[in-house]
Amino acid sequence: MNPDKIGKRPSDSFFKAAIPHHIPKDDLADYLIENDPAFKSRIEEAYAEYATSGGIIGHELIKRLERKREKEKS
Repeated sequence: MNPDKIGKRPSDSFFKAAIPHHIPKDDLADYLIENDPAFKSRIEEAYAEYATSGGIIGHELIKRLERKREKEKS
């Protein structure tokens, strides 16, 4: 054992990964999504678009998607 390292904490660069134990799959998936920078930026972009141009009522969206599917079939 190196006496110079007794009682000293390893540098922060030492802690690069964690191994989760006993975390349900759903919770792990939620954590990964919530902490994904790309996902966060997509949510922020979508919210900004909603804030500038407004939203759409659910049944209107369904109608649009159904029309789009019909056009793709023909």
